[in-house]
Amino acid sequence: MALSFSAQADSPDRIHDWCGAFHVHSIVSDGSGSYSEILEAAIGADLDFLVLTDHGSLKYRRMGCQGWHQNLLVIVGQEAGRRLGHCLVIGTDGLVDDPEGNLESTMRLVQERGGVGILAHPEGSGKILFGIHDNRWKQRSVFPFVGMEIWSFMYDWIHDLHWFNLPYFYLYPERALKGPRSGVLALWDEMTSVRPIVGIAGLDAHAQRLVGLTAFPYEFLFRTLRTHVLCCPPTGNSADDVAAVLDSIRLGHVYFSNDLYWSPKGFAFSASVGGKDYLQGDVITDSGKIRLSVSLPDDAAIRVLRDGELWTCMEGRSWEDETSQHGVYRVEVSRESQPWIFSNPIYFRNIPFI
Repeated sequence: MALSFSAQADSPDRIHDWCGAFHVHSIVSDGSGSYSEILEAAIGADLDFLVLTDHGSLKYRRMGCQGWHQNLLVIVGQEAGRRLGHCLVIGTDGLVDDPEGNLESTMRLVQERGGVGILAHPEGSGKILFGIHDNRWKQRSVFPFVGMEIWSFMYDWIHDLHWFNLPYFYLYPERALKGPRSGVLALWDEMTSVRPIVGIAGLDAHAQRLVGLTAFPYEFLFRTLRTHVLCCPPTGNSADDVAAVLDSIRLGHVYFSNDLYWSPKGFAFSASVGGKDYLQGDVITDSGKIRLSVSLPDDAAIRVLRDGELWTCMEGRSWEDETSQHGVYRVEVSRESQPWIFSNPIYFRNIPFI
């Protein structure tokens, strides 16, 4: 069922853009930072929320670390999975992982326990020479995951990595960010033709330390690929605010972007029909016309896609149009030829999803 602005908050003006970092590892698993170091980096990067996802551990949840710390909301989840693929799990009380590494079983457990399961780096092909493992999604059966990591910092960074350009990309890692892989975008478009799938950006942050140097420090990473959640404003109550953010993620009220050079705050992709306004992630069932609109904080190149194909494109700060064509609509924005903002879809259908 579609969720209108008024169902999520009092009015469109009360929709709050929470910017956050997903997929972060600490010394509890294979990261280099302590909880206090990561917390300091996240606060220094002006994040609104942080999702910690150590492998097979909810230690920081047990320690009571989930919740508000100054102006930062910490959400403690886990990364589960093995050779068949990995998933980020948030919103469950206990650890969730199939001992045989069966991703489908893991995701069903997440669903049963009321959590949110997100496929991690679905095209995470490795490079053994650099110690990066093949963590692609290999169990391609259909199972009840909520979302998928569309843009992964680490796997975007290694895509064109070779020995000859390693020093350059080590010194200027942001210059290796070319955007979500075309195969992941195509897979997302294919799956969203069947049911809603929420897209996020993930960092896979480890901040590895080598000979006194840190590769991809946490604070630097936290300023790059961010997932923005459109939700009601914070209340200051940790449990309520965590629940509200997770609910908005489930609904797909999300966009993701590279925030390093330009802030995307002010970006909106919405639809209206019959006096109601709809957010990204909403499903609209109507036989008439809808009005789609895009707004940006600054001029950029806007591409609107329908069912994975380019539908229209333009340069500017805003766009709107009416259509009676059913389909799955999403937006990609670039600036100075750099990938910048990716929306979640708005689903316009004549019948609801089954």
